Amino acid sequence: MSEQEPLGTRAAQSASAAANVAAEFSAFYRSFVALLVGFLVWQGASAAIAAELAQETMKP
Repeated sequence: MSEQEPLGTRAAQSASAAANVAAEFSAFYRSFVALLVGFLVWQGASAAIAAELAQETMKP
């Protein structure tokens, strides 16, 4: 029979995992958003509209 983890440990692990996911998404967003905006401008969108669309598309 295995020992159960204390509830506080699970909460800390969950918070740590959530922080890791947020950091990974932030890095992905920063590396990808300029390409997406550039593509949308290339397709004919204004820079402002392209930036807005990219932001809406990349919402977590």
